[in-house]
Amino acid sequence: AWTGRRRLNLLVELVLGTTADGSLTSLARAVGVLGRILRILTVFDYQPPARLGWEKARDRVMDIFTLDGASRVPVEQRIAAAEALGQAGDPRIDLLAPEMLPVPGMEGVLLGRYPVTVAEYNCFIENNGYRDRQYWEEEWWNIKENEGWTEPMRWYYGQIEYQNRPVIGVSWYEVAAYCNWLAMRTNLSYRLPEKNEWGKAATNPKGEYPWGNAEPNPELLNFDGNVGAPTPVGIYPAGAAPGGHLDMSGNVWEWNMDLYKKGGSSRVFSGGGWDFDACFCRSAVRCGYQPVRRFSNLGFRLSRSVSLGS
Repeated sequence: AWTGRRRLNLLVELVLGTTADGSLTSLARAVGVLGRILRILTVFDYQPPARLGWEKARDRVMDIFTLDGASRVPVEQRIAAAEALGQAGDPRIDLLAPEMLPVPGMEGVLLGRYPVTVAEYNCFIENNGYRDRQYWEEEWWNIKENEGWTEPMRWYYGQIEYQNRPVIGVSWYEVAAYCNWLAMRTNLSYRLPEKNEWGKAATNPKGEYPWGNAEPNPELLNFDGNVGAPTPVGIYPAGAAPGGHLDMSGNVWEWNMDLYKKGGSSRVFSGGGWDFDACFCRSAVRCGYQPVRRFSNLGFRLSRSVSLGS
């Protein structure tokens, strides 16, 4: 008789069997799908037997996000595999518990390992983020209503299908509201980073870029239009900042909390974008724009204050 466990084993075998072409992209898609299923099945204490090769397949895919693993796979293949994983289910992304890392040399501050992703921001949208006034200060709400915003720019035609890319096309007001929503949902002090916090995390004492002094190249970051779009978060481990924060240079610019100039209204953003050249990707670069503006290369990452010793 076919028991439930045997049927599940067959399902795992069938999904992994879709990777017969042997490509990393196919394997990533299968791993993403199975990962979603297996997370649900943990309540039934089910784990695929080793002979099916699930753990080996998962480890091969997730290895592209490590320094050693990435060095063995060309960046084009890493991007394709990470995109497939994102569409099927990227296990690195926890919608309500983003991975936060200490900022070297700053006590009491955590900064997101990655920029906030499309999947995370979509959770805000689906939980009435644009319809519930409690997340928006009155001025922010009035601006949102006047602009007619119900989601980021190009949301359904260029973003929603790329779940593990950084969210883009969001104004400062929208990302501030997201931070308020997540803080209320989790009872943790999520917010936008102050420019000195962001800058401290991005700074490497050995050079002017997060990774040090090596000249930017396509293995270190997404810049200068060499990919043509944002890339999934975290696929450039060689470009990591000293504290382990990823994508601090290139991929997307990131909104900061601060005003750009005292007495003005523009807000700071940092980090350089996928379509900007290397000089804008230096750790010290700060730009400013009106908080209402939205761009296809501008997103954000989270900061959180923590009590010392917690």
